[in-house]
Amino acid sequence: MARQCVFFVLAVFLSGLGAGFLSVSSTAEEAAQTPQAVTIQDPDIPITELTLLLKPLTKDDLLAEAEAWQVLLKEKAEEIARAEIAVERQNLEIEKAEGIQEKAEEAKEQLEEVQEKAAEAEASGDAEKLAETEAAAEEAREKVEAVGTAVEEAAEAAEKTAEVHETLEPETREGLEEATAAVDEAVEVAKQAAAEVEAPATDTAGQIEESAEKQRAVATVAETMERAQEAKEEEKVELLEQVNRLREERTVITDRLKAVLEELETKTDADDGGTLASIKDYRLYISSVQGIRVDVKDTTSTWIALKGWVTSDEGGLRWAKNIGLFFGILVAAWLLSKLLGRAVHRALKMTGGVSQLLEDFLSRAIRWVVMMVGVIMAIAALEVSIGPLLAVVGAAGFVIAFALQDSLSNFASGL
Repeated sequence: MARQCVFFVLAVFLSGLGAGFLSVSSTAEEAAQTPQAVTIQDPDIPITELTLLLKPLTKDDLLAEAEAWQVLLKEKAEEIARAEIAVERQNLEIEKAEGIQEKAEEAKEQLEEVQEKAAEAEASGDAEKLAETEAAAEEAREKVEAVGTAVEEAAEAAEKTAEVHETLEPETREGLEEATAAVDEAVEVAKQAAAEVEAPATDTAGQIEESAEKQRAVATVAETMERAQEAKEEEKVELLEQVNRLREERTVITDRLKAVLEELETKTDADDGGTLASIKDYRLYISSVQGIRVDVKDTTSTWIALKGWVTSDEGGLRWAKNIGLFFGILVAAWLLSKLLGRAVHRALKMTGGVSQLLEDFLSRAIRWVVMMVGVIMAIAALEVSIGPLLAVVGAAGFVIAFALQDSLSNFASGL
């Protein structure tokens, strides 16, 4: 009986081991059969080289390539989003620094008024003047406390901005440390100066002395926050330059993904609705993460974003080149159509026996065909997909030919 139990346990163990081995083998085999992306090793690969690499790939291979390039695009879009959030935090800190300076200026003016009233009350000894001095001193204390509260809020905003900076990539965070240290130092000095508020004085001499001390503290707050604002604006400019660089990198990845989708579309049958839907989803994602978000109220961000786009090889310079090619191709097509039309006209005249009506028709037909080809090539130069346009032209040609089949048959017989 014991021997049978041993055999039974051993059989169960061996069967479990065999099942596990088969499961591992099946998983490994499935992983080996799953297409792996091969073109993302170099994200900066030239489009011409990428197109050549994509040609021999199958539809399943291209789906894997598209997914891999979309992952890269998503990572870059997330990095840009974090950098833009950091810019928003910078704007908030700059606004708070400006608010502190305004509050400090108001407090300084109020403290000067307290000094003047206290001096007048001390000279006259009038009870009404003393009451006015006490009221002005109380208002000054409130303004000084408001400055201290604003400094505390600025310090909290600086801490949140530092947390956002930690989420940035090292390349994006590069160059921000110096400005951040300057801001932190300025905030600490401002906090110490704003905290120098002693117990309120009751006599006019004490109020004069108290007002002078608070005035010096408020002046220190204003000066340090002004330095903090300047450092923060420099940091913001540096961060905006990094955002422009990230947008250029995003454009590079987007172009590669579009090339993959174009090749995938050429190898997808019209009846394959699933793949066509995936292509549409990829293109919708591209359109959603593209573009530049501009806040017209933030003139610095708007100017740097536009300047970066205009001077970028992947932005303004690229579109200037494309637009130049667009008009250049149109002009070249127009000149070529003129030359070919005249050449056909002269050739038919030299041949003889051709009616004037036929000469004019063939000459015009040549011109229109050349211009139509030129327009399609010009549109392609603007990086617009001409696949749907060619499909429309082909369908329209079929419909027109079918509708005019009798007339075209008679025309061919006449030729």
